Amino acid sequence: MRALLMLLGLLTGLALAIPVEFRYEPPEGLKVQSVSLRGSFNGWGETPMAPVEGGFAVTLLQQAKFLRIAYSYASRYDQVKNLFWYLVQDVGGVSTGLRTTTGWHKPSWFAFAGGNSVSIYALPYVKPGSYVNVRGKIACETFGPVPDRTVRLQGRRLGALTWSTLASVRTDAEGRYLFRPTVWRPMQYRVVWPEIKTSDVRTVRVY
Repeated sequence: MRALLMLLGLLTGLALAIPVEFRYEPPEGLKVQSVSLRGSFNGWGETPMAPVEGGFAVTLLQQAKFLRIAYSYASRYDQVKNLFWYLVQDVGGVSTGLRTTTGWHKPSWFAFAGGNSVSIYALPYVKPGSYVNVRGKIACETFGPVPDRTVRLQGRRLGALTWSTLASVRTDAEGRYLFRPTVWRPMQYRVVWPEIKTSDVRTVRVY
């Protein structure tokens, strides 16, 4: 019985600890230049907190990243997955939910729900100095296309290892995006839905 209670306590604690807003407000008169967050969710590394009015806080994208890491562990327990949904929406000015008080889905909602996709299409060959349409759509299994979200185009020269962010746009009402980079040499492109999903890689060569 004692072991069962300990297990239930652990599961409840995990469920209540994941979608949370971390905020630090320094005492009046104390000048603080930066604040970092450490915990098991980031491997006890150092995650800088974003400056906000009156102090520092974890951003929505950081919250999504932490939740995805924690959920990869906690999803092994059905009790935890069920308990998570009690904190699905912010209430009373407390930003611990996966949705805001207006119902807007935070990045952490998609990280928790899963089933997300980023499609990508681009012509495989173009003339040097011409542009190529890199287009696609973001979606989730729960309600299909996801509108009005920021996605980023990343590119690298063929054979390079490091990706660079080239541009960003917001998806339209059908969850679609369009980038038109100019191509001078063979390039690889991918599209990132920040902290949620990254598309496959498309190679564009010149002729």
